[in-house]
Amino acid sequence: MKLRRSFFLNNSKVVERFTNYDFYHRKEVTIATACAIFKVNLIDDIGSTAQANGPSVIISETDLRGNIVYANESFCNLSGYSMEELIGKPHNIIRHPSMPKDLFKLMWTTIQGGEVFRAVIKNRMKSGDHYWVNATIMPVFQGGEIIRYIGGRHHIKDDLLAEDLYRKQLIKLGWMLPKP
Repeated sequence: MKLRRSFFLNNSKVVERFTNYDFYHRKEVTIATACAIFKVNLIDDIGSTAQANGPSVIISETDLRGNIVYANESFCNLSGYSMEELIGKPHNIIRHPSMPKDLFKLMWTTIQGGEVFRAVIKNRMKSGDHYWVNATIMPVFQGGEIIRYIGGRHHIKDDLLAEDLYRKQLIKLGWMLPKP
């Protein structure tokens, strides 16, 4: 039985909900627990999280249009942007031009549909350099409606590992054939 996992706000607390056709279960979780959920992602399926991830979670929140409403210090430090430069800007300010637009179309379809999106993504720093992240992006619900999106990411410091994970992701999506 596959359960659908979603999150929403209830009295300023993040609430985790698991649903399928026969089952409904809710429990309140702290923001720290929600951030821990970001660790369950593609890398867990195909590689070593401990080897790939940097020490802190990179967090951002956007409104329904994808404009940044919050970015934590880790996000600012890694991207090279100040909080003032990020707030109100489209999240794609950090989109690296080599990333396929179809990946972001898939992301928007997934999160607007109330589901969690996970991917290895190459981002662009303010300096023009790049960095890789293992991203988990999910909708936040209030009263059954999506009110914003929250993303948690881990920095993948090893470019070769990130490129390998990204290639495996493309194969998983059927966008690239495996090497013979």
